[in-house]
Amino acid sequence: MEMVARMKVRFTLVFAALVLGLLVNTPTFAQESGRLSGVLLDPQNAVVVRALVTVANDKRKYIAYSDDTGRFQFEIPAASYKVSVEGFGFKQYITDEITVAPSSKIDLSIPLSPIGGPICILIVERVFTPLTKTDAPVAEKIQPRKIR
Repeated sequence: MEMVARMKVRFTLVFAALVLGLLVNTPTFAQESGRLSGVLLDPQNAVVVRALVTVANDKRKYIAYSDDTGRFQFEIPAASYKVSVEGFGFKQYITDEITVAPSSKIDLSIPLSPIGGPICILIVERVFTPLTKTDAPVAEKIQPRKIR
């Protein structure tokens, strides 16, 4: 019985040492990360929604879409990044390198320029009327043996 009690104590001490070692030696993500956020605006200062926002460097790439208020936000490891934005009807926007420091909060206001000229042209040359049972062409009569 005494041997079981000693093993329990040893196990508890070893487990506590492991947990303490992990807590002390593992840096928390919050201390090594920063926040990069912003808003996307058109030339009239209206927000641009559902635009693709990419934050990337040589080692990492993060992607998000702007929300209904034109905003985006990333919690990313401290490093230097470029931000690119692609929105329907707008020219691609790419920033210079932005350095995100640990615990920093960077808020950007990104102006987007519209693409000049038409984006898409739809030409309707002819209107088709739906077929009815009386004027639909018959390619081949179905024989009863073909159905089986």
